[in-house]
Amino acid sequence: MRYPALPAIVLVAACSTTEPVGPCTADLRPGIVVTIRDANTGEAVAGQAMGQVEDSRYVDSLRAYAFEGTPSVMLSRAAAFERPGTYEVTVFADGYQPWVRGGVRVDETGDGCHVLTVELEADLEPRS
Repeated sequence: MRYPALPAIVLVAACSTTEPVGPCTADLRPGIVVTIRDANTGEAVAGQAMGQVEDSRYVDSLRAYAFEGTPSVMLSRAAAFERPGTYEVTVFADGYQPWVRGGVRVDETGDGCHVLTVELEADLEPRS
């Protein structure tokens, strides 16, 4: 007696699994996000600010990241997308003293898919 359906059943059973396939998502997550404000007024100044993060020989520019309101106002900038490390973060803007924070550690998530984003607040002091 032949069982033509048996091979198909075996194939289906061999393909089923309880393990998730591809647990990592395709999105890129920043290692560092810096919200940039005027220290005196609390006003967002990320739109006029620039900056960078540096880890040994790796340097990355802070890029526009989060916006709010209408018209849109930039609140923060981000860098080191999916790159763990220990960084020095520098933010500067015309009319303000540079803001520097060293020893900012970015770690990977426990599943190894993404980094754990470090959020910083840079309150820029106006130049006198």
